[in-house]
Amino acid sequence: MMMMTMAAAMAGVTKAAATLMPRRRHAASAAICAAAVVAACLVALPYASLAPAYSQGEVSLATFHEGATVLVDRTGSYNVSTSVTLQSTSILEMRVPQLLEKQLRDDALVTAVVVTNQGRCVLGVNDDESCILVNMERDPEAAGIVSLQDSSRARADAYIGAINEALDTDASYHSVFVHSGSDRSGASVGLPGIASGRATVSVVYVMPMADTDWMYQKMSAILLPESIRESGGFYDAARTLAAQSNAKMLFAIIPSDSGSLLQLKVVSVRPINASAADVVRPLEMMGLEALERSEYFSSGFYPLNSVVQVAISSADAEASVYGSAQAELPTRVVDGEKIPTDVAGDGWIFDPDRGKLIHAKYIFGQQRTALEPGDLEIVLAGGGNGGDTAGGIGGVDIAGTQTDEQLMIVIAVAAIAAAAAIFYLRGYGGAGRRQPVS
Repeated sequence: MMMMTMAAAMAGVTKAAATLMPRRRHAASAAICAAAVVAACLVALPYASLAPAYSQGEVSLATFHEGATVLVDRTGSYNVSTSVTLQSTSILEMRVPQLLEKQLRDDALVTAVVVTNQGRCVLGVNDDESCILVNMERDPEAAGIVSLQDSSRARADAYIGAINEALDTDASYHSVFVHSGSDRSGASVGLPGIASGRATVSVVYVMPMADTDWMYQKMSAILLPESIRESGGFYDAARTLAAQSNAKMLFAIIPSDSGSLLQLKVVSVRPINASAADVVRPLEMMGLEALERSEYFSSGFYPLNSVVQVAISSADAEASVYGSAQAELPTRVVDGEKIPTDVAGDGWIFDPDRGKLIHAKYIFGQQRTALEPGDLEIVLAGGGNGGDTAGGIGGVDIAGTQTDEQLMIVIAVAAIAAAAAIFYLRGYGGAGRRQPVS
C-alpha cells in the first residue's frame, strides 16, 4: 500500500479550500470530490455579511459550526473513525491574532497552517514529535529544488514566531517537504485532484509530543472564548473523544481573500467487529453517553449549525439502509443533492441510502437539543464483506490500526466540515450568517 504523509494530505485538503475560495493571485483549479469525503467540497465555506437582525422562526446560519462524523468501513478491515469538529470563520470565535490571520491571507502562496500531534506528520519526523506545518504553493520564482526549499523556509519562518506566540508552543524548524509532481500518494487514498499533494510545499516545525487530552484542552482554552466553552455541546463531546488513548487532534487555519476557515478537530480510529458494523450506533462508536447541541445557539433558530454525519463503506452495491431510529426528513433534489425542505423537525437525510457508500446527515431541528445512544441507530442490510479487503472509505484503505493507516483516516476526516452549510446556501439562502448573541 502506498503511504501518505500528513503534509501531503493536508496540502491537498487546503488546496481544495483554495479551489473553492479562489484567492486573487491565481485561478481556481478544478477539483474532484471523492464520494466518501463529499464534504471535502465543503471545507471552505463562502463568506457572507452577517445579518444584523433575527426574527422568530427565521432560519439563520451562524459563523460557528459544530459537527460530529463517523466513518464505518465494512469492506473487510472493519474499522471506524470518529471525529468532532469545531469551526468558525470568525476570529472572535476562534481567537487567532488579527494581524497573523491577515498576514496569512495577504500571502499569495500560503494555503494553510496546521498544528497536529499526529506522529510522523512527514517523512523524517519521529513518532514522539508533534508538528506545525506551514503549507504553501510552490514559489514560481524559485530555480531548482534547493532554491525552492530556501524560499519556502524563509516565507514560513516569517510566521512561525507569531504562531508559537499565539498558540503557546515552541516549535523549531525541522525540514521542508516538497511534494513532487509525480507523487501518487494522494491517489492511493481515493482523493484525486484535491489531496494528491502535488505542486505543494510543507515547511515543518516540530515540538515534543503532547497528549491529545492535554493538547486539546490547552488549544481550546486559547482559541475558544468562554461563551463557547461554557455552552457545552460538541465541545464537551470533543473533550471526551480526546481522552481516548488513540485520539489525535488537529488545528488548521485555511486563509482566503475574504477571511479564514478556522478548524479545531479531534479524531479517533479503532477496529470494530463485523456484526457491530451492521448496526451503526454513532454515539456508542464515539464513546459518548449523550450528545447535546451547544447552548451557544440558544438565542435563535440555528438548525444547521449542529450536524452529525455518518459515512458507511461496503464491499458491494447491495448495501442499503434497512431502518433507523429517527425518521427521514422531507427533501428535494437540488443540483443532484438531497436538500431538506423543512428543518424544523429533527431527522436523517440519506444521500444515497444504498450502495458502496451510504452517506447520512442528522439535523437536530428546532426543538431537539440532546441525543441518547440509541437515538441515531442505523440498521443496514446487505453489502458486508466476507473477507475481500478492496475498497474502504472513498477508496481509503484503512486495514489495521497502524500509524500510517490512522494518518490516512485523520486526513479523510479532516476533509469533512459542516455539511449543513450547503443545505443552507442552496435551500435556505435568504437569511444571513451571524454570530449568536450570548
